[in-house]
Amino acid sequence: MSENRGLCFVLDMKKADIKNGQSWVTREQVAQHFGFSLRTVANLQKRRVLPFLKVGRLVRFNINRCEQALIKFETKSISEM
Repeated sequence: MSENRGLCFVLDMKKADIKNGQSWVTREQVAQHFGFSLRTVANLQKRRVLPFLKVGRLVRFNINRCEQALIKFETKSISEM
């Protein structure tokens, strides 16, 4: 059996694209971008807080969409109230 099983994606993960949120990134890259642990990203994914794309076992996140999803959890400081 060949090494190519199912659908293969070749994603260009340039650092500039990740900073601009233009590409789909891995769980590890999301954790690094936001300063979260891998477990936190997995929990947010499981609770459907972070939007993601899943094809088979391949899971990818869009940084811009994740930032928009996390804005809901931003709190105001006491001085802003």
